[in-house]
Amino acid sequence: MNRVARVLVVDDLPENGRLLEAMLIPHGFSVTVAQSGEEGLEKVRTAQPDIMLLDILMPEMTGYDVCRRVREDQSTRFLPIIMLTSSSDQDKVDAIDAGADDFIPRPLNPKELVSRVRSLLRIKEYRDIIEAQATELAQWNRTLEGRIEEQLAQIDGLDRLRRFFSKPVADVILSGGDEMLEPHRRDVTIVVCNLKGYRAFSAGAEPEDVMRVLSDFYATVGELALRYEATLDQFAGDSVITIFNDPIPCEEHTADAVRMAVSVRVRAVTLVSGWRARGFDLDVGIGVAEGFATLGRVGFEGRFDYRATGTVVELALGLGTRALGGQLLLSPRAHAGVLGLVDVEAADPIELEGFPDAVCAFNVVGLRALTEGAMQPADVPGELPNSFVAEGDFWSLTYAGVLVRVKDSKGLRDIARLLETPGREIMAVDLARGAGPPPAMTSTTPGPGFGFETGVGELLDANARAQYRARLVELEEEIVAADTNNDPERASLAREEREFLVLELRAAVGLGGHPRRAPAPTERARKAVTGRVLDAIARIDRVHAPLGRHLRRSIRTGSYCMYDPVEVAVWRVVTEFAPTIP
Repeated sequence: MNRVARVLVVDDLPENGRLLEAMLIPHGFSVTVAQSGEEGLEKVRTAQPDIMLLDILMPEMTGYDVCRRVREDQSTRFLPIIMLTSSSDQDKVDAIDAGADDFIPRPLNPKELVSRVRSLLRIKEYRDIIEAQATELAQWNRTLEGRIEEQLAQIDGLDRLRRFFSKPVADVILSGGDEMLEPHRRDVTIVVCNLKGYRAFSAGAEPEDVMRVLSDFYATVGELALRYEATLDQFAGDSVITIFNDPIPCEEHTADAVRMAVSVRVRAVTLVSGWRARGFDLDVGIGVAEGFATLGRVGFEGRFDYRATGTVVELALGLGTRALGGQLLLSPRAHAGVLGLVDVEAADPIELEGFPDAVCAFNVVGLRALTEGAMQPADVPGELPNSFVAEGDFWSLTYAGVLVRVKDSKGLRDIARLLETPGREIMAVDLARGAGPPPAMTSTTPGPGFGFETGVGELLDANARAQYRARLVELEEEIVAADTNNDPERASLAREEREFLVLELRAAVGLGGHPRRAPAPTERARKAVTGRVLDAIARIDRVHAPLGRHLRRSIRTGSYCMYDPVEVAVWRVVTEFAPTIP
């Protein structure tokens, strides 16, 4: 204790008080004397002593009574008290029961007295430190609670802010960059995702179905917009408008916009499939335009939005509106910005309201990096990570979180049918026939693999072989005439037909001119399906080795084919969009 310790002596005999002063003051203590119990209690309140030396036997109020009163007061209940007694052991017991911390028998030993006083003062000092720390900690807790409440309120405010603004705009506002939200002009890319067939659907559907469709559509586009750090301009009924390169600059904003649009188109396959399963004739078309626009905050105090205005916005809206289901239309300027990124096909010129001339547009077939091969992280829902999805002339294949695109083939269609029915055998003749039920069985057409199969004859009968040979003679004459008249195109066509007929005859005629007979339908189907399935797996293996390895280990071919996965795999298969392969 750095300051002088204050000692309160309560004794009704003045000489006892003077004796204690003489013992304590030389050791650096400050001594105050009270000659009654009432006076002692008053000096406890006014002098605020650090320790009390209390006589037991006093008139009117005993030392026991004083001790109890001190202990009953919350402000003094921990004040150290030493009882001074010359009585029996019972007095010591009563003193402790009254709340005394220690007692010293009379006659007093000066060294013992000083030692006991100092010991209790040390204990009081430790208690005072603990109380001070507890008070300080309580104050810190109150301060921390206040800060946490402020931060929770701020977080709640941020959540509300982000519900009205896209994340980039909200971040700009929170960082104090309000000047970025003032009207300004910038080169941007606008992506418009349009829900095709929405007006007719909303006019006749139940309101709950309409809200569910809009929620699914908005959630799909919104999630990808956040992933690609686009700015959500607005949800406008059947359209979602996003901005790239504002207010946060983006070096390759058109490329990022097209990548997002392709991801939306991939996700839309699942959406559209679900909608059509419920009888909703809906689809998604996308328009992308690049150019200068005026952007900034619009609205009123209490509610602001962030908007882009200008020709580029109207162009993107027009392209999104006119795009067919599954189309992703680029404006000429947007197409020029992604020449090395995408494969496109020119669309017919489009008449758009407000534009004097028809607009040339380009439909994105796919990302060039994904055309027949290169991998990228999949954009399919997490709960169904493995998928076989037909998209025009390509299939999007997802396995182990990686997406590749592979050009359509009969072997891929066979694999898709097998994936749809894991653990179930499908006859090769059914796969060879394609979609649809197997033909009805009759007494003259026994099932594959059982007994003799009728209808098996020569590959080419005698009449056909004669016609082939006659046509070969005509083609030879036609080639000579074309060469004589300097007509290379006619000569080339004739030579191609001649080579085809020669190959057909070689296949149909064996050694010695004997006609070859056609194999049984089951055998033909087995060979055809096995060959094209293995070829498709080999093509997949070149661009996605884990998927190729999985299919090679899990697909069994032969007269009966089956997908029997060696490890559990759930597949989403979408085949209705694949074009017919002759």
